[in-house]
Formats: sequence, C-alpha cells, structure tokens
Amino acid sequence: MPRSEAQFEAMRRSTRDKIQAAGSRLFAQKGVAGTGVQELADSAGISVGLLYRHYQTKEALFDELVDFARIGLAQLTECFLAEGDPLEILTELTEDVAAQYREDSSFVEYMLFLSQAMLAEPQRPTVAALLAEDKRRVEALTALIARGQRLGQFRSGGSGALAFAYLSIFQGIGIFCSIMPDTVQVPAAEILLRILC
Repeated sequence: MPRSEAQFEAMRRSTRDKIQAAGSRLFAQKGVAGTGVQELADSAGISVGLLYRHYQTKEALFDELVDFARIGLAQLTECFLAEGDPLEILTELTEDVAAQYREDSSFVEYMLFLSQAMLAEPQRPTVAALLAEDKRRVEALTALIARGQRLGQFRSGGSGALAFAYLSIFQGIGIFCSIMPDTVQVPAAEILLRILC
C-alpha cells in the first residue's frame, strides 16, 4: 500500500528534526566552520544526499537554527516586557529555566548553540538579527529589574549590571552542564534569584 502525503510529510518532518538536532549539537560543540557535512549526516543518521535534499548547505541549516534561536529570545523578551509584578515574572522564568536545565539535555545544547551563534560571523544577517534581539532582551530585563528596584523588590545598584549578572548565571550553568553533566546540581530558583534580591 503506497504511503499517503501525510505519511511522506511526517517522514520529511522527522528527517528535518534529526538534521536540526544534529546541527544544533555539533554547531554548539564545534561552530559552523568546524562542522563537516558528512559529520552532520552521520550524526543525524542519514546520507549526505538526503541532508542536501533538506538544506543546500550547512550554512543554510545554521541560519535556520539561528533564526529559531532569535524567535526564542524574542519570546523571552516579551516575558520581560509583560505587565505584572517584576519579582513574580523573574521567579517564574527562573524556575522554568532551572527546571529545563535539570530535565532536558537538549536545552543545554540549545543554550550552547545560542552562545556559539552569537560568536559567529556578526555580518551574517541571521546572526546580526540574533544579536539585535539579544540586545533588546537585555534592555527589557534591565527595565524589569529597574521597575522591581523602584518597588523595593530587588537590591539597589545598576540595573544593567544586575541584568548581566543574572543572565551570566544561566550561561555558566549551561557550560557546567555540558562539561560535567553527571555532577552539576542546578540550584533552586530562590538561590539563583539572590543576586537580585
């Protein structure tokens, strides 16, 4: 019995998912320049020919993954811009990120990929857009912290410096999770928030 169009689409989607997961993992570890096409195909469990049916170049895959990361950052930025209690917003986000680090190894890869992408060629349009969104995210977090300071929820000091310190904690956790996955104990949200409170 021949496959239906829906079955073919599911197979295409599954193959793309495998390629994207392999790309995210390898680009996080080696960068786009250090990752070979054969390596991508092997990691995805497919042939190089099939990889090329989905992506003309490894750079096209990288650009698509960078754009996904930009969209993820934009969603986080919107959370920082939301109306509501600043401490509640940051507590919920901190709990969510800490839980993802504890429970989802692909989140660690995503965070490493995000860092690697930001260090890639800044003249690439996708990377430039990612960096612009990251700047917007930092500005939104800085404003949220300043609002919380005015309400007496967060410690005094430069809100921008506190924003960078807060974000750096999660960057550091990601690095440690990638190099010592069996030993890292991700702190509870209340400990992570102490830098602000």
